[in-house]
Amino acid sequence: MKFSWKLLNEFVDLHQIPFKHIIEQLTLSGFEVEEIDDKPEIDDKIISISIPANRSDADSIIGIAREISTILNINLKNICIDQNNTQSYSSGYVKNLNSEILLDLQVNVITLLKQNTSPKWLRNYLKVYDIKSQNILHDIAEYINVKWGQDIEIFDLGDVPSNINYKKTIKLKRQYKDTQDINESVDLKNIYKLPYCEIIYYNKEILSVLGLQSNSKFICNEKSKNIIILGQICSPSYIRNAFSHIKSKTDTINKHLKNIIRSDFNSAYDELIYLILTLNQGSTEKLYKYKKHYINNKIIKIYPQNIVKTLGPCKKSNELILSNQTIKNILAQLKFIIHNNADHLLVQIPEHRQADINREIDIIEEVARIYGFDKFIDELPSNNRLGSTPYIIKLIKKIRHILRNIGLHEVVHYSLEKQSNNNINNINIYNPLIYDQSRLKISLVQQLINTAIYNKKQKNSPIEYFEIGKIFYKVQKQDNEFKYLENIHIAGIIGNHNFSRRLWNEKNYELTWFQAKGIMEDFFEKLNANVIWIQHYKAINNIMEDIIIKVCHPYRTAILCNASTKKIIGIFGQLNTKLKNDLGNTHTTYIFEINLEDLEDTISHNKHLAYNAKRYSLYPSVTRDISIVMNKNDSTEHIKKKILAYSKMCIESIEVFNEYTTYKLNKKNRSVGFRITYRLNNRTLNDKDIHNIDQEINNLMSI
Repeated sequence: MKFSWKLLNEFVDLHQIPFKHIIEQLTLSGFEVEEIDDKPEIDDKIISISIPANRSDADSIIGIAREISTILNINLKNICIDQNNTQSYSSGYVKNLNSEILLDLQVNVITLLKQNTSPKWLRNYLKVYDIKSQNILHDIAEYINVKWGQDIEIFDLGDVPSNINYKKTIKLKRQYKDTQDINESVDLKNIYKLPYCEIIYYNKEILSVLGLQSNSKFICNEKSKNIIILGQICSPSYIRNAFSHIKSKTDTINKHLKNIIRSDFNSAYDELIYLILTLNQGSTEKLYKYKKHYINNKIIKIYPQNIVKTLGPCKKSNELILSNQTIKNILAQLKFIIHNNADHLLVQIPEHRQADINREIDIIEEVARIYGFDKFIDELPSNNRLGSTPYIIKLIKKIRHILRNIGLHEVVHYSLEKQSNNNINNINIYNPLIYDQSRLKISLVQQLINTAIYNKKQKNSPIEYFEIGKIFYKVQKQDNEFKYLENIHIAGIIGNHNFSRRLWNEKNYELTWFQAKGIMEDFFEKLNANVIWIQHYKAINNIMEDIIIKVCHPYRTAILCNASTKKIIGIFGQLNTKLKNDLGNTHTTYIFEINLEDLEDTISHNKHLAYNAKRYSLYPSVTRDISIVMNKNDSTEHIKKKILAYSKMCIESIEVFNEYTTYKLNKKNRSVGFRITYRLNNRTLNDKDIHNIDQEINNLMSI
């Protein structure tokens, strides 16, 4: 935004401060000076300053003058007209004005006006802002709006009778859905979509739709003799709601969306009337003045130790860290009101800074900005400790590795999707850029299906997908407030027409339900997860149930639960007929979606390894097969343990390799073949050693 150097000096004395120093301090404080242009023809300099998006309070001459006086710690001059030398131009307050929109309103009438030409100083100031001088009323209104950033307009009432009662001809009314006459009076598209609005009427004609647009029919010119001056501040919430309905912006809407400073309203309005009556001739009549009661109760608690901890130590100066007194001095310099307590400060925010100061960190930033960011040490503290990878990240890597080995391709989608229904759990975007990205996604499955449909249309071969990503939803608490949550989910879509075949010369078979279930069980087994499957009608979960209704086959769906707690962790099901037709597949397709945090709770973690370490032998092993006749009820496992428990034998392993039955003398005999491996750690076994071991086994079995 452009500012006049000469006009700034009328409100804050900058003559004794080097110009270069002022520019540097503004830049360090977040107000970057983009361009400086000398204008010798008007004996002025034009300074182009980039105003931060959250600092609409500085988007005027008075606003930037306040900011410069704060940064340089110098006093403002008197920024208002001298009320001792002028009459009170404001009318008496209207106590009971029936308005839900207005915060401030002033309406005055000036009659029998004799206009003069605009003075040179006024034309020069407007030239700085590239505003073309038209007539003195237009020039004064533009000057006041540039100086104060207020929404004050002047309307031409034309020729009026001398005995007119303005309080009867100028009225404020609320209008609801019937807006046909508004469309004819103001150039404002979609105004019929507003549930209601408030209008200033003059002789039953619309003068202005408050906060939105004025009637161009009443624009002043150099011949205007009877004028009405309308100053207004509307509720920002109403303006935002109106903009969401009409979907278009006017200059008036833009002003109100920037949060007009209420404390400057009376001063700006009085100065406008003063300039009109001083530079011209005319008489004024007071009509309306309304001010909604306002209590400045925005107080933020801050802790000085948090300021020191956040900003860190200072560079070479009288203090290594900011002292409590320095912090208090800076807050006073910012015009913040301080209430001392034992370990903290209560800071009351002035009205012109309430739009951008909301948290403790905002106050900390202001302290650093005024003290000087360049006065703090800007080195990060050294940290020699190595961090550890969280278990959830390791688990995601393991899951990704398993699913890729199964043959699934990983895809990644946006966290936004288009609105398809009005589920109470959905989180909608307040002002989406496009309809297809108008809410946060509540599940992963739908976008996987959309990707499969897209690839089918592109005539790509069928691909099986999985995705690991976040879903977002809200739940209603007992006090009817909403709690906003996000979870990490795993979802996949599997199934193809050539999954398996029994013989090479036979046709391929599609993936069946039990084969798909087997893939999932193999996935859980590799994770060591203890999961059970139940029918979906036995468990209800708002998010999972919504997926089942929209995506899954009603009779071929299972709920996945934690085996220990029976908590639902996900779903597995067959794609319903409609979506199967959308995919154009002849084979059956299956989907799954699982909450990763809940899946983690089902995983069993081995806290130790049940292994015994022993010395490795460098000598060869000897293998012998023996047959042992056993009773019908004897256990092979018992025999194995009995042989291995005999410590004199050098047995490395014993396995069962055969079992057969013989009949001798009409008696059934059961024979079991054991394969025994012998090995010594200090020498090679010979035939005598093997013979002795066989004899010991015979003796052992005869016991």
